[in-house]
Amino acid sequence: MIENKIYDVTTLNNYIKNLFEGDIFLSRVYINGEISNLNKHYTGHYYFTLKDQNSKISCMMFSTYVNRLKREINNGDEVIIFGKVSIYDKLGTYQIYVYNIEPYGQGKYLLELEELKKRLYAEGIFNKPKKKINQYPKKIAVITSSTGAAVQDIRHAINLRWPCIINVYPCLVQGSDAPKSIIKQLKIADSSDADTLILARGGGANEDLKAFNDESVVRCCYSLKKPLISAIGHQIDNSLVDLVSDLNCITPTDAGVNSCINKQELIYQIDSLITSASGSIENIIHAKENNLLQLLSVIEKNNPTYYLNKIKLNINNIINSSNYLIDRRLTSLNNSISLIKEKLAMLNPNMIFEKGYSLVYQNGQLLKSVKLIKKSDDLEIKMKDGTLLVHVKEIKKNGK
Repeated sequence: MIENKIYDVTTLNNYIKNLFEGDIFLSRVYINGEISNLNKHYTGHYYFTLKDQNSKISCMMFSTYVNRLKREINNGDEVIIFGKVSIYDKLGTYQIYVYNIEPYGQGKYLLELEELKKRLYAEGIFNKPKKKINQYPKKIAVITSSTGAAVQDIRHAINLRWPCIINVYPCLVQGSDAPKSIIKQLKIADSSDADTLILARGGGANEDLKAFNDESVVRCCYSLKKPLISAIGHQIDNSLVDLVSDLNCITPTDAGVNSCINKQELIYQIDSLITSASGSIENIIHAKENNLLQLLSVIEKNNPTYYLNKIKLNINNIINSSNYLIDRRLTSLNNSISLIKEKLAMLNPNMIFEKGYSLVYQNGQLLKSVKLIKKSDDLEIKMKDGTLLVHVKEIKKNGK
């Protein structure tokens, strides 16, 4: 916050709250103490004080987390609580918002487990690449109790889905000798010809699952060569084995389901692929047929015979057109010739003789007027069928 500036109370409390919630240490704390002033509110929330010989701190637990408690808590119980420290900004008081409460003995174990988890995380054990689970296994190795329900659940789930051999490697799943028993059978199964290993047990309380949080068991799981599926009970939080396995399942049945493919689903997928492939092949064939037809059309259009036929057709069209034009021209010319013949016939000098006319010549010259003739002139009168030789006695002009 900037100095020399006046803030309201809400801003100050929010600032302090952000400081608390931004502190990594205060966001995840385990605190040992005795419960006092417990108030189980009608809303389901718990309000109480956690104290030791010298100090007290207020605590609040929302109903969501209260409902997850496995044991009833009362005033005077020595417990270890897990939560975060923050500010209740309306009152400006700090308190612990509690996520979980365990009796002191169990709480101590959880603290040790948390420290182990952090150490293994730092080593990178939980960050190794996950091995792929073979969905078409020939053999599956199941490491679990031979008398528990887990092995039957796994067998049933696998037999419904996929035909394969299931080999059981019996081991203890709880108690002080369980870690050694689990490690022994894991190593034997890992050296077998199994495709996948399943490490499982049924549900149980957290203290019954300690073998699967054992460091030696976790390191053994980390070193396995074959893929490991874990199914450790029904607890909310994962065991350390779950964190290092290649696939973590909630129940043994779930482990069996995830260890192999469903043959019916596979048949359905194959049928779907066949249908899809057939459709794709038909589409390809149709596409190729269309391409072939287009190519044949191109070839046909570029075939010399096609062009020759086209040229012949053009020539025939030209010939027909030329013949038509020639016929029209000849007809026109014949008509013109007929007209000319008629005109020539009309202009033919011999035609005048047919009409009774005659021509007068003097010394071979055609006379067109009586003015050119004198008395006593000798003339030739040409008629249709001969010539007259006459001697002019008298000349009569028109009008006289």
